[in-house]
Amino acid sequence: MHENSLKKILVLGTGNFGTCLAYHLAKNGHDVLMWAKSKKVVDSINSNQINPKYLSNLKLPENLSATDSLNSQTVKSKDIILLCIPTQSLREVLSHLTDLLNEDKQMIVCAAKGIEISSKMLPSQLIVDVLGKKFRSCSSFLSGPSFAVEVAAGHPTAVTLAGVDKNITASIQKVFHTSYFRVYSSEDPVGIEIAGAMKNVIAIAAGACHGLGFKSNSLAALITRGLAEITRLGVAMGANTLSFKGLGGVGDLFLTCSSSKSRNYTVGYRLAQGEPLTDIVESLGSVAEGVFTAKAAHELGVQYGVRMPITEAVYKVLYKKREITQVVKELISSSAKDELE
Repeated sequence: MHENSLKKILVLGTGNFGTCLAYHLAKNGHDVLMWAKSKKVVDSINSNQINPKYLSNLKLPENLSATDSLNSQTVKSKDIILLCIPTQSLREVLSHLTDLLNEDKQMIVCAAKGIEISSKMLPSQLIVDVLGKKFRSCSSFLSGPSFAVEVAAGHPTAVTLAGVDKNITASIQKVFHTSYFRVYSSEDPVGIEIAGAMKNVIAIAAGACHGLGFKSNSLAALITRGLAEITRLGVAMGANTLSFKGLGGVGDLFLTCSSSKSRNYTVGYRLAQGEPLTDIVESLGSVAEGVFTAKAAHELGVQYGVRMPITEAVYKVLYKKREITQVVKELISSSAKDELE
């Protein structure tokens, strides 16, 4: 794998985060090609340097172009494949790449945060399941507190990049790292992925907390106890407990649970205001991964025998149609326990 400072990068996905990362990479001199299913989006990026659907106020650099075609020529010529696809669609997109990737010369970076409902697999497990074990070492996973609009605006942001191969992770770290987008490395993909997925479920609960009229004390308790159950599940699945104390853990959790910019927080808030889930999801305009993750996380908790009361509460509201006020009452009426239990 060559170590040229400037890379050819294929970004799969033109949503908020895919667009902001593509913009960030292109602005730093890399040759960036975005892939989208929508010809309208592709034509707008190529003709006007604007994504008409996401971050539409952002003028994209001239060294950023788009395509709606995934073929050998598009894929094999790239040094890095950046996956910015919703987790529930990741398997389908990966299947298109099966015969197109060059395993000896390419690195994969995944920015998806979620758990596939049908298989209960993390993105790293999906990559191995679809592409094969040979792609495990060349894959890294990007996560952390990073609202797309703030990254695009150049506001100081810090994230975590996790991979099992130190050298590959270090190579990718150099590509993404700047003074305003600081990238810290990790050797714990599972921890980073569990934290990135589960924080969206806790964020739904945080939004509901606000929507029900609870204040700062309640939110602080919710975030702290949410972190505890995220950590329990992660450790049960083989993660390093220290990962949950870093940017991809408590950092991302705090951001997502404390801002109305978060789609998942918004889902919880509007549920607490009495809106039907179907109406909320349809009006968001982009995916709230926590809605899907709540079901997968519930099933993983059962599988690993991990107690996750907040996750269970969110699952009951979303999938068992339980009344939100009754579920909250049950949650706060549970028996006293040791904090570190």
